This record gives sequence, structure tokens and C-alpha cells, in this order.
Amino acid sequence: FLAEQQRKKEAVQSASVNVGVGTHLFKEGEQSRREVGDTLEKAKSAAQLFKEAKAGSAAAGTLSENIITSVFGGAAKAQTEIARIAASGGFVENIGDWVSGVFTGVKTQEHYDSFLKVLDIYTREQRSLYNTKTNYLDTLNKEYGLRVPGNVFETKDAPRKVWNPKTRSFDIL
Repeated sequence: FLAEQQRKKEAVQSASVNVGVGTHLFKEGEQSRREVGDTLEKAKSAAQLFKEAKAGSAAAGTLSENIITSVFGGAAKAQTEIARIAASGGFVENIGDWVSGVFTGVKTQEHYDSFLKVLDIYTREQRSLYNTKTNYLDTLNKEYGLRVPGNVFETKDAPRKVWNPKTRSFDIL
């Protein structure tokens, strides 16, 4: 009888430790996912600014230059990420010159088009990362019995694109 009582006591303690570990992992994963979600929102704002700048808004052009570093988390990281994306994105132009031109010089329609392409690729990467992190949280929830509501595990679907004749580009909804 005493041995059975001890096993039950140990099982309760073990379950408590498991839930604590699961809760800790879940909180860390949720924070990481939230950061990716914030980056997605910044990229969406940046794309809108670049579309407005492309359409001729001088104010949006000025703001779009500043938002680049915000999206990527700093000027050095922005240059590295933009070069990586441009290299993998099939850009025809000279990547080194183009990346340098992102931060200096007169902006052209081609500049805005190229950066919108970079933002589109980056957004798709971040959306995929967000969804991967969401699936990880769902797995933690199930494995550790955390009882987190299902709406927490909603993924980011690919946005719909609608043609905007004013900017002569697709708006993402």
C-alpha cells in the first residue's frame, strides 16, 4: 500500500514538472513567434510605403528609406538580408550595386519594384517561419497537456492580391 501511495505521489510530482517545462517552452516559443509576427507587420507597412513612393509620394519615399532598417533589425543586417534575398530571388541587376543603392542615391521605379520584390520574398519566408513556430506551439500544447485554446494556433495564410490601377501593382489584402 505504501509503495503504491509513493508511486502516485511521484506521478503527481512528475506531471507537475512536465507541465512546468511545457509552460516554460511554450512561453519562449510564443515570444519568438510574436517577434516574427511583428516583423511581418513591419514588412507589410514597408511594402505599402514603397507602393506609395512608387506612385509618386515624396513623403512615403522618405519614410520608406527609414523603414528598411526597422524591418530587418538594423542597417548592417538589412544589407546582408537584402543581398541574400536578391541573390536567391533571381534578380537580374548587379546585386552589389543594387544593395548599395538601396541606402544611397536617387530612387527609381526599378528601385521600388526591386525592393517590393525583396519584401515579398522576405514576407513569405517570415510567414513560413511564423507558421512553423505556431505548429511547434500546438505540438507543445498537445504533448504537455497545456490546454491552450485553439485560436492561439492560427497560422498566417498567404494574403490575397488585388490589382491597383493607380499604383500599377498588386495590393496585398
